[in-house]
Amino acid sequence: MQRLVALAKSSPYIKYLLNHRFIIFFIIFFLSLLFILSKNINIGKNNENQLSVTALIPAITSNVSNEQKWKIIKFKNGNAQTIFVFSSAGINEIVRWNDYLLYGSIEDKRDIKLYLYNIKTGETKIMFNQHSENLELGGFALINNTFFFTTSGYLQKGASYWIDFIDLSIHKLAYEGKMERIKNRYFLIKEEGDSCWDKIDFYLIDIKTKAVTPAANTYSGCPSGDEYLGINNNDSMLLSYHISDGKMRWPPGYIYTNLIARPLTNPAQRSYLLAGSAMPPAINLVKYSMDEDRVLLLGNSIYAYSFNPNKLEEIASFPEEWIQQEDSPIIIGWKRNIVCVEKSDERNSHVQKIFIDLERKIVSKDTISCPHEFNDMSHSQYVEKSKQEVFKDLHLPPEYKLIYQ
Repeated sequence: MQRLVALAKSSPYIKYLLNHRFIIFFIIFFLSLLFILSKNINIGKNNENQLSVTALIPAITSNVSNEQKWKIIKFKNGNAQTIFVFSSAGINEIVRWNDYLLYGSIEDKRDIKLYLYNIKTGETKIMFNQHSENLELGGFALINNTFFFTTSGYLQKGASYWIDFIDLSIHKLAYEGKMERIKNRYFLIKEEGDSCWDKIDFYLIDIKTKAVTPAANTYSGCPSGDEYLGINNNDSMLLSYHISDGKMRWPPGYIYTNLIARPLTNPAQRSYLLAGSAMPPAINLVKYSMDEDRVLLLGNSIYAYSFNPNKLEEIASFPEEWIQQEDSPIIIGWKRNIVCVEKSDERNSHVQKIFIDLERKIVSKDTISCPHEFNDMSHSQYVEKSKQEVFKDLHLPPEYKLIYQ
């Protein structure tokens, strides 16, 4: 045995190994570590294949982000397929028609697409594809088995379309606007504006024939023009022309010079309900209540205009200190005959509130009984729903889930 050890030590190869044993140990350790890591990576890949999330349908936005979002995911045979990803901002529009989902996607902010997803088969079809860097897809409306949508953008020329579900053909409407229903009428409404101006164009649309008729071009804020008030129970669009009051302050103030009714059976016709000497002086706020079907006009005094028959009634005068405060009034509550208005002076944080009883013609500073609701019949009756409400309205099969990840 000793002779074998002596012979081994006399070998140049053995001597080399002994002299470099620490280097050799390090190499062996490094190779072993690589082997272990490669096994773990393979295991991870296997698990990933078993629990993969496959994007069958592109999300509403394709910006790469680690931000968690609400998703509609289909779970089947151990796989999870992302059907729709809710945007973190803006209105999320996805609708169901029979066995199909329709929703939009903006990919890399250059291509806007409308997808048709078959709930039963899982197949996807691109219904609409347009290259644009400045337009967005929206204005979804499903009416009588017809689907309407719009491409629009800030100060951009977009378009409105409708899809015939019989042959899935796409048709372009004569004017651009989001489909909205106001009372028993359907409109295309195009709205754009900024901090001090707002322009709203109304177009009547016949749902059966798809014929579109211009109804009114309205303005609010800094530009002078007809301001939209609402649609009364006589099927007329109410407008009031406003101009600046000429006073340098923020927010700016206005003077309203008339009250106009445009019958929607013939929107080119203008009927002046109040104008000239019939219009009360120095009116700085005009509002219409859909619930009460009345118009309120505020200046130094309070006036109410009612229909059937058309009648203007002076309610009462405002207190002198209210009149002296130059800030424009706002209505903070109007329910039946009770109205509350407010003036807010941002320069000294002074706020005045006034309680008005239209029936008893009483004006009071006691605002304890003020209602805190007011339906001013703004053109949009859309209320943005939560993700959970949107998902519930789709009535999807049980394998579809709403997941936050």
